[in-house]
Amino acid sequence: MFTNLSIDINKKSNLCFSYTDRINSYLHIHCLDDNLTDGLRYDNKQLLKNICIYDKSKHKILTAKDCDKIIYTPYCTDLCYENVKLKISLLLNTKTELPVLSVAFINSENVKNLYPAILIGKDVSNPYFYNELGNQINSVESAETIQDLFFIEDTNVNKFYCAFEKDLSAEKVQNFNNEHVKHINEFFSKFSLSLDDKITQATYWALFSGWMLVTGKTHRGIWAGLPWFRDNWGRDTFISLSGILLVSGQFAEAKAVISSFAEFQDCNPDSPTYGRIPNRYVNKDDVIYNTADGNLWFIREVWEYIQYTGDVEFLNSMWPVVKLAVESDIQNRTDEYGFLLHGDADTWMDARIEGKQPLSPRGSRANDIQILWYTALQIASKIATYVNKKEIGEVWKDKAIKLKENFIEQFFDADNNLIADCLKSENKKDFSLRPNLFFTFSVPSLLQKTDTQFLTDEQKYAVIENAFSKLVFEYGVLSLNQEHEYFHPYHDKCEKHHKDSAYHNGTIWLWNSGPVIDSLCSIYHQDDAYKLTCFHIKQILDTDDTETFASRCVGSLSENINAYKVKNKIYPSGTWSQAWSVSEFSRNVFQSYCGLRPDLLNKKIYFTPAFPFDWKNGEVKFAIGNTFCNLKWTENNSYQKKGVSYYNFNFQLENPLELSIEVFAFFSDQLISKDFSFNDGTLSFIAGVPHKEDKFKFSQAKKLGLFSKKPKSVT
Repeated sequence: MFTNLSIDINKKSNLCFSYTDRINSYLHIHCLDDNLTDGLRYDNKQLLKNICIYDKSKHKILTAKDCDKIIYTPYCTDLCYENVKLKISLLLNTKTELPVLSVAFINSENVKNLYPAILIGKDVSNPYFYNELGNQINSVESAETIQDLFFIEDTNVNKFYCAFEKDLSAEKVQNFNNEHVKHINEFFSKFSLSLDDKITQATYWALFSGWMLVTGKTHRGIWAGLPWFRDNWGRDTFISLSGILLVSGQFAEAKAVISSFAEFQDCNPDSPTYGRIPNRYVNKDDVIYNTADGNLWFIREVWEYIQYTGDVEFLNSMWPVVKLAVESDIQNRTDEYGFLLHGDADTWMDARIEGKQPLSPRGSRANDIQILWYTALQIASKIATYVNKKEIGEVWKDKAIKLKENFIEQFFDADNNLIADCLKSENKKDFSLRPNLFFTFSVPSLLQKTDTQFLTDEQKYAVIENAFSKLVFEYGVLSLNQEHEYFHPYHDKCEKHHKDSAYHNGTIWLWNSGPVIDSLCSIYHQDDAYKLTCFHIKQILDTDDTETFASRCVGSLSENINAYKVKNKIYPSGTWSQAWSVSEFSRNVFQSYCGLRPDLLNKKIYFTPAFPFDWKNGEVKFAIGNTFCNLKWTENNSYQKKGVSYYNFNFQLENPLELSIEVFAFFSDQLISKDFSFNDGTLSFIAGVPHKEDKFKFSQAKKLGLFSKKPKSVT
């Protein structure tokens, strides 16, 4: 497992790598520039600036930029120099208050005067060092020209722990590495993939990098991104929860995350945000609720967690939270059409000028908010039925139906194949073309057997094709159409505008690929979608910095990318590792391409495969409830139909479970649904997956040369 996941970073690569301790600390090292290395940080304090080799004879340090090669794996990173190697890990499950670093020093040629060393950070006076037996060992502090340098001069010590707590027990220290490896092994034991090598490796890394962002001691949450979004952000958490914790089978943690946010619901009837789940919380005295969709994503993920686990007891415990969230929105924040009202910056496009004037105003009724609201009402109606509150459930269902009808009437422009981005005052439609319209086809997708189709098949196809051709590059999805007067092609480090003005006005957000890929797979344009996925694979795995990408975090996905290339390079920006970016990547693999959606409340798995053409054979293991389901497929060439690939499918349950599978695929020469029941835990059948042969055209970047039209925003 770990050998297959290792990523070799060649000398002088403009890359970085990072880990967390999954509590409150992270380690970050840049492979080329020491000034860009964050070191080891705990609760906004820098404990350690860098890990290095100290050459005592030359009185100099060797850092990652001096390595011949760096080998990055989920449990440690090897910094390989000419004759020596440092193997470093930020340890998990140490049960210490402060983070602990494991360092192994391997001197293959017994070169003298080379010692493992650390540069301590500005927020700590000195570290403590322990050997593998748990005994404290002495370090030497260099008092000459290198400040804050501590090195281990004892040549008998090949491995040590760098800690920031004194008097750790020997028993605890001796278990450090075993607990670290055990914790990672447990994570990877809950799922498996066997696809093409690149997509398999990239999915493992996306899942691992997302899991690294699940943090907290008393309250579990998902950091939005490293380095600066290290709080429990509601919207980010619940967008990310599915692709980080549910598809990977981490159900206990998913439950803990949901419960933690539920605890901070605004229960003050006099509050303007009454009923809302936090947009961000630090503790009970530091909570903000300035989001319209935090509640809606929360309700969606309560339901999705229940679908994966069948945890009826938890469903009952969440009923009061869901009821208050829905009723408070109905009573205080809806208009006569049933639309959910909100402020200009209360959607995910929430950038403001100095925290005040919105840079992407989308009030008072954004399309994504209404789609999320529709989905939340339908879910709440289902939950009400399960907890024997059918009457109130019927009321909410009626409101959802009314909302859908009004959405189609008010938002949809059939003549131009557009869905309005938002409705302004007096129902004025804003047809700014943004990726939010793809939510119409993505967000309600977990509502199996519910009316989720807002448009006819023909209308849906036309809207997706139109938006795709104007918003989707092969490396990402624009946050605003290039023809718009506010379009900004460059995000960070552009002298012509502040980065926040470009944030949602052109800048690519990698998580937006998720809804786009969902939409494309739903109309069987998965081969177009897969081109987008392949660029994200390249960003996760490719360590050659001379070709496509500028600096980035290996094994993960950034928050943003510049809309346009610079000197023919794609420039990631924002956070170097972003939760919803990696989450949507892995979720797409399991749910969009593999088409796997459990529904254990109804003892069913919905299977709607949209395999890319290259997926001839494969295997996926995923957790459902207290068992695992294994799906295998092989190409079947005995069936021939243009535009359809046929496969032998085999499902197998590891433990007995009363379960059926509803398959939507090609049977009897047509695209239909069929129900299958497991027989002694196994199920086999032959079915076909369609592929649309007409390919959509990706959008192309406008040239900003002397004789071409520049966006008004950068003129």
